[in-house]
Order: sequence, then C-alpha cells, then structure tokens
Amino acid sequence: MLSLPANILEQTPEDMARTSLAAQAAYEFVSGQIAGIIDDKIREKLLVMFEYPRHCLPEQMPRRKKLFCKLRDSGMLDVGLTFDEFVPKTIHRKKPPPVWAASGSHYRGHNAHPGGLLIHTEKNLRFALTAAEMHEAAYGLPADRDMLIFAQVAHDLAKTWLLPWQEDGACLPQYQIAGAGAHHVFGLAESIHQGFPPVLIFSQAATHVDPCTGEGYAEICGFLRAACLIAGADPVSYGFWDKRGQPEFDHYAREHWFNYMADRMVVFTLRAGRRAVKLLKKLAEETYGFSKQELDGKPFNQFRNYLFCQIGTAGILRALSLGGTALLAQEVQLCLAKANKQRKEE
Repeated sequence: MLSLPANILEQTPEDMARTSLAAQAAYEFVSGQIAGIIDDKIREKLLVMFEYPRHCLPEQMPRRKKLFCKLRDSGMLDVGLTFDEFVPKTIHRKKPPPVWAASGSHYRGHNAHPGGLLIHTEKNLRFALTAAEMHEAAYGLPADRDMLIFAQVAHDLAKTWLLPWQEDGACLPQYQIAGAGAHHVFGLAESIHQGFPPVLIFSQAATHVDPCTGEGYAEICGFLRAACLIAGADPVSYGFWDKRGQPEFDHYAREHWFNYMADRMVVFTLRAGRRAVKLLKKLAEETYGFSKQELDGKPFNQFRNYLFCQIGTAGILRALSLGGTALLAQEVQLCLAKANKQRKEE
C-alpha cells in the first residue's frame, strides 16, 4: 500500500487553494473582468464585494431574531430550522473567509473544494460572455457586459461565509430561503444593501431560475421579496416592480437569459464531481489502504480536496478516459509526490 503525505492532512483550505493553478487563473480572470466594467460605481463596489464578501444581517441579536421570525412566519424558511442554523458561526468573525479559498457548493455539490467558488464563477462568466458574443454575431444585438459580469460575480459570494470549512475537511450544507439556497437570497440582499441598480440585481436573481416563464418570474420575485426583507428595503420603493406588482424593466432581457444559462453548467460539474469522488474513494481504499472510517472522515476529505485543487474533477475524469484506472492512479501518485517534495523544501 502507498502512503498519504502527512502534510496533506495538515493543510488548511487556504494552503490548498494557494497551490491550485486553476484557482489562481480563475482569480486573475474574474478580477480582470471586474476591472473592465464600464460603470465606475458598479466596478468599484463590485470589486470590494469580491475581495471582501459581506453579509447584511443586523448587528444586534434581537433584530436578527426578529428577522428570523419574519422569514419563518412568512413561509420563506423551513419551520424546522433553528436560529443557530440560520446564523452561521462565520458571521461572528472579524473578516469573512477569503473568496479564493471558498467552496463552490455544499460538500456533495459542484466544485466542492477549496478554490471551487472561483473556478465555478470563472466558468459561468466565460459562458455568459461567450453566449452574448455569439448572439451579437448572429443577430447584431449587443448585450450589457456590465450586467453579465455583475450577476455572475455577485450571485455566489455569500457562499464564502454560508459554507464554512470544518475541522474534518468538509464544508457545511446550507438551508433554503424562499425555495433557493440561502446563499442566493443573502447575495441578493447584500446587493440591495449596497444599492446596486434593480435591473442588475434581477439579473443576479435570474441565475437560478428561467426568467422567461411566468413560473420563473414568480420565483424570482419570491427571491427578491425575501432579499428585501433581509436588507430592510421595500421592493416597490427600490424599483423592482410598481404598486400594481408589474415589473419596472424588461424581465425578458437577453442578459437575464444568458446569466441563467451560464449557471446551468452545474448540471455537468455536479455529476462530474460526484463521479470523481467515487473514483477517488475506490482508489483511496485499494491503493492507499483507507479504512471505512477514514473514507468517511478527514483523511479522505483532505485527500480529495488536495487532488481536486491540483487536478480538478475534469482532470480526474480525463485521466480515466485516456488510460483507465491505471493512468488515474499514476496521475494521483505524481500529485502526491509533489506534495511530499513541497514538504521537504519547507
């Protein structure tokens, strides 16, 4: 049996993300796209949000509990959710976990490894921008790039503090608000709190639901109502819809559709990630002698986190398709040898 480098077990999510070339490249790409936003105010505010993801929950505990009760009583929260589950412990930190080390999803979801959030955001943003370019080439109708960049960057930032890394190397699951993952609504609330234009925030909301159907529009309105409740804003006064409940802007805009389609990449990455985990579990057991307890705990979680950072789920599946389990095992061993070398150099 081969042995697992001890320093992998000791590494923090930040340690792993720092050595991920894919995460570093994603950070550079996303930062560069933000820098290219034309509107000065949007560019500057979004850059601060990206570098220092925040939440807009009330600071005072009584107000937080009042908000929790309002969301629960309005049917936007699961009745079984407790207040302690509603307010993650990461909120109490002086500064949020770094965006570049955050997971792209809960631990059984897509891009679930340190640096996964950046990689997910980069791929989504590339998709949205490419779709806009193709549409313009075909129909001569340019898209609002600022809207695309804003929506793709802003819509998942709340994952940095809603999906904290745990001692066992995994990250927490998340509850839902108004039928969406809590990160989605909290992200919208923070955008409202920061005063971004309502049409941009609507496009951010549309990343999760098809905005071009009546059902989809109704769901998006539900997200926005919950977000306004959290941010302490009135949806009519803010400009999402008028007093009759009619939208104040075109909710069929192509930018909303491009943003929705871009986030559908999770359909592939979710399945790819789950398949890669199964392959790594088999390899960990047969080649590295992991016990059942280790496969369900920190040793395997650290093993998978490190390999996802270095090779990526796509790299794992590519190795399997090109050379079967033998090539995959070889790729993994080369990656672990790199970790051993780094440890000796330290």
